[in-house]
Amino acid sequence: MKISGVKIPAGVTITAPAQESQAPPTPSGPSKFVVGAVRTNNFAGRAYVYNTDGTGEIILDKPAGVTDQFGTAVAISDTKVVVTSAFTNTNQGAVYVYNTDGTGEQEITASDGGGTGHFFGSSVDATDTKIVAGAKGDNNYAGAVYVYNTDGTGEVKITASDGAAYDSFGDSVAMTKTHIVVGAYQDDSSQGSAYVYNLDGTGEVKITASDGASADSFGRSVAMSDTKVVVGAPTDDDAGSSSGSVYVYNTDGTGEQKITASDGAGGDLFGSSVAMSDTKIVVGAKEGANDFGAVYVYNTDGTGEVKIAASDGAFNDQFGKSVAIQGDKIFVGAYVSDDPDGSGAVYVYNTDGTGEQKIKASDASIDGNFGFSLGA
Repeated sequence: MKISGVKIPAGVTITAPAQESQAPPTPSGPSKFVVGAVRTNNFAGRAYVYNTDGTGEIILDKPAGVTDQFGTAVAISDTKVVVTSAFTNTNQGAVYVYNTDGTGEQEITASDGGGTGHFFGSSVDATDTKIVAGAKGDNNYAGAVYVYNTDGTGEVKITASDGAAYDSFGDSVAMTKTHIVVGAYQDDSSQGSAYVYNLDGTGEVKITASDGASADSFGRSVAMSDTKVVVGAPTDDDAGSSSGSVYVYNTDGTGEQKITASDGAGGDLFGSSVAMSDTKIVVGAKEGANDFGAVYVYNTDGTGEVKIAASDGAFNDQFGKSVAIQGDKIFVGAYVSDDPDGSGAVYVYNTDGTGEQKIKASDASIDGNFGFSLGA
């Protein structure tokens, strides 16, 4: 070690201080994803949990399920897997919570019963501590959502302050550690709306599109991060009938930004599904007459469009019906994909569209609809 201008006495050695090692960053989010297959096992339905590389399959079955469509909606956190069965008990619905290894099953039902056609579990999302479940059929389809601790306690029921019959509030939901967003795509003659709440149901903020029109279905899909909300309007008509669009907002409903596909066309239903991280937005599109399907990836400001299609896509695969994102990976459901017919598949990509990996259930069956729902 050389020190200029300092005389070092004989016999004294000076060594440089040790450099502190830098630990690699800890990945955020779960290292697994979950897939719903609502028609597998004669419409009883199943859910499947995988590592993000497609290994380590765990199969979840609803006990004594008959035609309950277990896997209607799915979600996953670092510690829990949540699977809904919105058609159980004459469509009253139920939510099931598991550890990520498939153990510890717990059933949650709404304390007010809901009755026939409640469809509790029509949508779901989860964090490490909370679960939100939609019940779009509540109160003559005005709709409701319920928030729970992951052990099923602490129920909070939320309804829109201006809710009305057939709004379908709760058909789509998303949550963070502090907020919930709820879609009501049939509100106001299906112009649609979305609502943001604190986890205890307070602080309601209603969001509508500044250019909304009847039958846009704004709120058919929703997603959120800590700072942003994304709302899909798949039957918006900017690029032709039902070409579709998505809108991005701050969580207080300000800062609206509209995104449409650069190659949008009538019938695409762009915005049928959405997902987001802190830096990216993923949008599913039925994609017009051929029904191959596609997904689009954007920065949260709407720039940097990347279009992704399955390398083996075919007519009516419904690629993009469900989407999810975790870190630098995107998950896309193609629930009518063949091999065998209608068995379904999930595709995994990097956010730039590279690195395609196709995942099929080990027990793939005709019309199983693997990929109908996704959580990551």
